[in-house]
Amino acid sequence: ITQIEKGEFNHVPLYLGTVANETIPFVMGIDVDVKEWMLELGLDYIFKKADAKKIEAVYGPIPKAFNSSKGGMPFFSEILTDYSFYCPKNHVAGKVAETMPHVYSYFFDEVPSWSTWYKGAGSPCTKWVCHAFDLPTIFDTVYKMPADFPRPTPEEDKLSVFVQNAIAQFMKTGDMEGNGWPRYNNETRLLYNLSVPMPTVPIAKSRQKFCDLWDSVGYGRR
Repeated sequence: ITQIEKGEFNHVPLYLGTVANETIPFVMGIDVDVKEWMLELGLDYIFKKADAKKIEAVYGPIPKAFNSSKGGMPFFSEILTDYSFYCPKNHVAGKVAETMPHVYSYFFDEVPSWSTWYKGAGSPCTKWVCHAFDLPTIFDTVYKMPADFPRPTPEEDKLSVFVQNAIAQFMKTGDMEGNGWPRYNNETRLLYNLSVPMPTVPIAKSRQKFCDLWDSVGYGRR
């Protein structure tokens, strides 16, 4: 990110994105009885007290009653997903778009039909859109999956074909707008919402108040 902010990057078309709940499998995988004070300590340790107070002000107070499968951990995951994935992605896209107009971004917001196969019925990833859930759709890698992998639904296939056509056009010309994919810039912050049923539509300025916070706090642990 530091190099991007300095303008030290290849000025070429850019395509990037995230899923809705990137850090859920990591945070929900903490197998301890997490208490409220631990969450407060974690925020203070990672972000320092002054910034931790800003975070609590924007995200709301830490849930009073929770355990590793209820309110507190998804709350912490929301913060870490914004800090580690969603907002730095937008920040990078915005910086690149200042000098390179062909920047395209997506937000994958679909729990796949095969999520239970992936981790089992009790997995949090049957409820949230977990890290890497976009890859079989984005890269059309279903054919590489094991024989017992459940076939995606027709709507999921349609979404994958749409993305593949857009990527093919991007690789050929550096442009995705012919497929209805808007350019990203700091004014509109338009992302393509990848979900079913098709067609889906771009979303504008999603989670802007949270990303404004992180842009002011910064993305390096201090």
